[in-house]
Amino acid sequence: MAGIPPPPTSTLDTNSNSNGPTPGMATGANIGNSARAPNIGAGVFLASDLKNLTPMKHQGRGLLRVVGNDEMVAADKKSQSLANLNEMVMTELAKYVRDRFEKAVRHRRTIFVDDQLIAAMRAYNGQYDATKLAEIRKFGGSEVYSRQMTMKCRGATALLRNVYMNSDRPWRLEPTTDPAVPDRIDWKIKNLIIAEVQHMNAQGQKVSQDQIIAREKVLYEAAKLNERRKAAAEAVEAQRKIDEILEKGKFYQALSDFLADLPVYKYAVIRGPTTRKHSTLKWEKGGKLHKIEEARFFWDRVSPWDVWFSPGATDIENTEVFERQRLSVNDFYNMIGLPGYREDDIRDIIASYETRGFKEWIQIFDYERAFMEGRNNVLDDSFINAIEFNGFILGRYLKEYNVPGIEDPLKPYFVTCWMVDRRIFKVMLNPSPRQRVPYYVTSFDLQPGSLYGNGIPGLANDLTDVINACLRAVVNNVSISSGPQVVYNYDMIAPGQDTQLRPWKEWAYVGDPSMPNAKPVDFFSPQDNSAAIMQVFDKFSTLLDDVSTIPRYLTGGGAGSGAGRTASGLSMLINNANKTLQNVADNIDNNVFEPMLTQLYDYVMLTDDTQMLRGDENIVVDGVRQAAKQEQDLTKQLQFLQLVNNPNYQAMLGPSETSVLLQAIADNLGIEINVKQSAALPGGGAPPPPPPPPPPPPPPPRVNINLQGQVPPQAAAGLVPGGGGSFNPAGHQTPMPSGAAPAGAGGHQGVPPAPQVTPQNNFRPVA
Repeated sequence: MAGIPPPPTSTLDTNSNSNGPTPGMATGANIGNSARAPNIGAGVFLASDLKNLTPMKHQGRGLLRVVGNDEMVAADKKSQSLANLNEMVMTELAKYVRDRFEKAVRHRRTIFVDDQLIAAMRAYNGQYDATKLAEIRKFGGSEVYSRQMTMKCRGATALLRNVYMNSDRPWRLEPTTDPAVPDRIDWKIKNLIIAEVQHMNAQGQKVSQDQIIAREKVLYEAAKLNERRKAAAEAVEAQRKIDEILEKGKFYQALSDFLADLPVYKYAVIRGPTTRKHSTLKWEKGGKLHKIEEARFFWDRVSPWDVWFSPGATDIENTEVFERQRLSVNDFYNMIGLPGYREDDIRDIIASYETRGFKEWIQIFDYERAFMEGRNNVLDDSFINAIEFNGFILGRYLKEYNVPGIEDPLKPYFVTCWMVDRRIFKVMLNPSPRQRVPYYVTSFDLQPGSLYGNGIPGLANDLTDVINACLRAVVNNVSISSGPQVVYNYDMIAPGQDTQLRPWKEWAYVGDPSMPNAKPVDFFSPQDNSAAIMQVFDKFSTLLDDVSTIPRYLTGGGAGSGAGRTASGLSMLINNANKTLQNVADNIDNNVFEPMLTQLYDYVMLTDDTQMLRGDENIVVDGVRQAAKQEQDLTKQLQFLQLVNNPNYQAMLGPSETSVLLQAIADNLGIEINVKQSAALPGGGAPPPPPPPPPPPPPPPRVNINLQGQVPPQAAAGLVPGGGGSFNPAGHQTPMPSGAAPAGAGGHQGVPPAPQVTPQNNFRPVA
């Protein structure tokens, strides 16, 4: 396995308390933990600085970028043209946000979350850390890495995606069980009761108060029943529209990436909804192309590396959140002119970083992370890092930015702001009515009272180390014992004799009469201990199955011995493994789906003019229920598979139906295999086509009807009540079923006439 290149050190020591400018560079703005210190201009060095430029350190190896004369002249001209720019002045709000951000960064580093994130990433990508790799290479053995952890994480992701991303959505909108009767219906009920009472009084009949209350109860129950039916129909339509909002906002795509992070890292993060403009191209008749722009809600998966929480936070709803975002120059330019964005700051950002970008070097593992994510040359990355802050800030910090709605300078306001370097280019009051950050965090193994849980690598990294050690030992032992070791007796080998081994080679040697059994060349084979080592490997692999709760038979491996050899025993093992899956699903339901859908519900109620929501619906998340249902369905399928594993039943089903059954069970297990259909099996083929349907009966004779609707006498004989037929609108004679009555008052053939009911009053006169 190739080693990871060593990361470049920051121009500022992350462990140092100094925030001064880098020696040899132009003095000016320095953000503390940035990759390169910004200068007074637009991110270029002055001519005098280029001569005194010190190399960037790469863990002891000097690195100096060679600059040509033309490039130096161009940089000098650009620097002199920007020499009159004022030095960046840090506002009170920017100082506050920067200070809070640096504390959050130090806190996560201090509690070793960064170390555990990079360890999990190495385990998933099958890479040793630099210290371990150096020890292995010093020993000179194999660098093989077991990818069992990768298989466990992928298996867990596949099982979770099977729960949350199938055709049955893991959530639904339920109508309220006690809907409110609309005012117009309430008014009609009261008027109806008044009218009925007046009618009874006009007839000389008295109505008691109990009768009025009973009548009112009956009418209100009927109205509520009608409202419940209406609410159920509206809830189905509203759920469809909300699901359409989620699909257009790429929520399920973000959820898929979120479920890939969940088994790997200590926590996984998804954010939204955020409002962004979306452009759609639409073709119309005549070849005309129209561009349609609309505001949409969007959701994004956020890397655990790029999110920080305020120190000591135990709940995402009561914490400050910092997110690092990578934006291009075009992204910043498109912000100019939008409401709330400070154009002067945005133009200064573009002028300062359009060529070299800007990076927040806030983690010592950033370079290694970029290497494993395929972004090897981060030094030439021209993206600009921005920090988004969500949290409470006193009103006195917001007065300088003229944020509307600020009344009390000592009142904490829930705001969102964006900052690059020491410039805040937008700040606004967060529109969330619940004053909750738009981030949703949970873990595979949730730790109560902490935002940081555990992923599968964090639970079983020690077992992975033992498994890797056994695997390296097996490879080393097998390679050594695969061939004989050669022993040369140089006292007996003739001078100049070639010692290279090859078939049919002749050896010249000098014999020793005192040692007649001595050989100039001898061979022996080292002992092969691979079988014993593999037993240890298998034992710890089984322990890894138990600790990770993702057994091999859930990801396509064999069930092994014991209970896994039978369908019912395998079903029991799968049920036990799915208990953990239900725990993870419960974490996702409570910490992601329920608050996210509630937040979306609030925004739709605030912004939608079509009244697609009533306001009294209940959000129900069914991830755990679906996981349990899949477990039950899988148990039944395995039992059915055991039932049909009978030669007699298989002969009745045929290979085609058996293939369909096996494919369905494999899909529900999350095993990505394609079961061969009957056409691909030896001797198989497509089933014979069904026999053709019988020809339709001849049509009945046509009966002519005159304009007065009279039937000719020759056709009336078959339409009389005893004649076994009736007259239908098409003018055909329709046979009447035996024992059926003729069309009665109900107007339907063969249906008895409905009784005639005269209107009656529900009130009874008082005696």
